[in-house]
Amino acid sequence: MEHMRHVQVAATKNMFDVLIDRHAEAYLEAYPEVKEFSDFERSGTGHYYIGMIWADDNEKPLVESTKLRGSLSLTNNSLVELDFSAIDSQQSFFPGQIIAFLADPFTKRQLTTRKLLDPMRIAPRLKTITTDDTIRLLVAAGPFMRPEQDDWSLFDNIITSIKENNATHVILMGPFVDMENKLIGSKYDLNWRTCFDKLVEGPFDYACDVYLVPSSRDVLPNYLSATYFYPSPRLEFEIRVKEKIHPKCNITSVSDPAQIDLGGIYLDVTSAEVLLHLNKCSTFINKQGSVFASLYRHLISLGIYPIYPSPTDIAIDYPKLMKHIQLDRLGPHILTIPTRFKTSVVPVDDRLVVAVQKCSTTKQVVLVEIPKIEGTSETPINSVVHANYTHKIINLCPAIKTEEDDQASSMTPLESTTTTSQGSDTASLSTQATLIESQ
Repeated sequence: MEHMRHVQVAATKNMFDVLIDRHAEAYLEAYPEVKEFSDFERSGTGHYYIGMIWADDNEKPLVESTKLRGSLSLTNNSLVELDFSAIDSQQSFFPGQIIAFLADPFTKRQLTTRKLLDPMRIAPRLKTITTDDTIRLLVAAGPFMRPEQDDWSLFDNIITSIKENNATHVILMGPFVDMENKLIGSKYDLNWRTCFDKLVEGPFDYACDVYLVPSSRDVLPNYLSATYFYPSPRLEFEIRVKEKIHPKCNITSVSDPAQIDLGGIYLDVTSAEVLLHLNKCSTFINKQGSVFASLYRHLISLGIYPIYPSPTDIAIDYPKLMKHIQLDRLGPHILTIPTRFKTSVVPVDDRLVVAVQKCSTTKQVVLVEIPKIEGTSETPINSVVHANYTHKIINLCPAIKTEEDDQASSMTPLESTTTTSQGSDTASLSTQATLIESQ
């Protein structure tokens, strides 16, 4: 076991060296005025540096004393302390973040950061969009019942909502059989069969594409999966129906995280609570307006789970995570994540972020409608943000309201269920800042 751990740590460090070096190449290409990145032993006016924010634990970096680790090729894996107190723009920092910056000469073996290079300048490219028809995307996040319940009625309501709202594509983020729910976790095999039966029988005669995104919190029988590490593999299940009878809906299990092609629009999704984790370990400076936009940009530019080391409640296989955070991956037009904060559908630097609260708390799902997009070589379109998309939040149980629901609503006020356009999205981001601070 100790040998396996040593191999894992060595592979992870090598992966980070590759990531830092690849980011250095991209920054040099994006910023012609930056001629090279210096090692940490060279100090002088006008030197640029690059490295990864380093921490022994999943802790917030200190503004006046943050460790930075360089790559093997650039700095021989040296560590240096950074002082961010001179930065005058809004920024956020977290363990595992790769940053490139201009710094003052060394003072007491510390670099004072003056200017950060913009990671969105090197974010993964977006592919030109061409779709055949309107896409109506319904998104729901598990768990789908409260921890003290053994009741699939909310899941039934989601299936009904798919048909009532003419959804063409459906993203269901786990957990489905939540290990924190002892009532269903102890009967996990029966509940998985119930879940699959409802998925087949509910939309049986309705044509749509349904994607299941498992969670590391799912209780899994051996025939579905044998790992609780993140990334989580797709669920290995077969949906059996009577011979010569096939459902019109296409049900597909994907890995967590995953990139899904929605007929020309690429969507990145994870069921991991990356927004919560990122918020807890991030340090914010010069807060102005929304801090969520800063967190979303980290996920867009650095990958869907860029934190290292991870919190104790999630076990991550970092070498396997590499393909989801490498710089040369295909950029998503839509980023879909669960959130414990306010449900939001917001544009961020030409990408659309769909952050959805768990169904067991809000009894709500999100529907995003994207009209047909026809990009050409003369007039390419690579963003759904400019395609006049609309969205609405759908109440699954509008007639049912409990005291617990009232408390949850008052803590994280939700948008109305009225269809909205991107014009009001930026404003809704700024209203969430106090939630981040109080978490």
